[in-house]
Amino acid sequence: MTINLVAEFAGAITRSASSVRYGDGDLLTLPWSLADGESVSIYVEQVADGLFNLSDRGLAADALALAGVDLGGGAAASSWAAVRDSLDLPAAVMRDLTPFEISGSADKEGLGLALTEVGEAVLRADGLRALGRQRRRLTFKDRVIRHAAERNLTVVPRAKVKTRFGSQREVTCRVQGSDWAYVQALSGGPNFNETYDHARSIFGDTKTSSDHLVSVIADNSKIADWQERSLGELSRVVHESQQDDFWASLAS
Repeated sequence: MTINLVAEFAGAITRSASSVRYGDGDLLTLPWSLADGESVSIYVEQVADGLFNLSDRGLAADALALAGVDLGGGAAASSWAAVRDSLDLPAAVMRDLTPFEISGSADKEGLGLALTEVGEAVLRADGLRALGRQRRRLTFKDRVIRHAAERNLTVVPRAKVKTRFGSQREVTCRVQGSDWAYVQALSGGPNFNETYDHARSIFGDTKTSSDHLVSVIADNSKIADWQERSLGELSRVVHESQQDDFWASLAS
């Protein structure tokens, strides 16, 4: 029996998403959630024949504010701006934009892809909650993002890196200072071998120079010498206890 995985996936998305009339447009709720459980929703308004504006209506910024992230200055502000700039869509038209929304525009043919891109940008922005004053326990990925931001580096969580085959893969973050790098955080634990395989797959497929690829290894991981050498052929390997020095070098 042959299973049409694309049809199964599309069907699951269709059944899980919902759309309601909202003001002069429609509010699409995606089957994705922020870390606090809030569903990702996108407001879509037709502003001309075949032209649509899309906006998260400040959803991501509000969630970050509740998590104690100050988007008004410092690394959080520059990282927020970088996340917004990572959205590869034309700006929304015929309206005043606020600095605390994720928005763009699309024609009818590109609307489906644009909805996906806005949703993914909201999730990238949600990764900045690692910079907040929340009480929840931070994951290793959160700690890596936080350490980089504390060095006044611009951070884009869940950044997309292009592969040699025309697709894109997601890494832990993209970090920008006087220099820049795509960073993959490898936490310890019983699944480290899978984490290693995942990182090596991403860095092995990308066409980005290894000078701009970084593997940050948790100090509690049981990485074998051969695994570290293997990652070292594709990226710069930085252990958790060494990362502050690395971020400082990236910022200088």
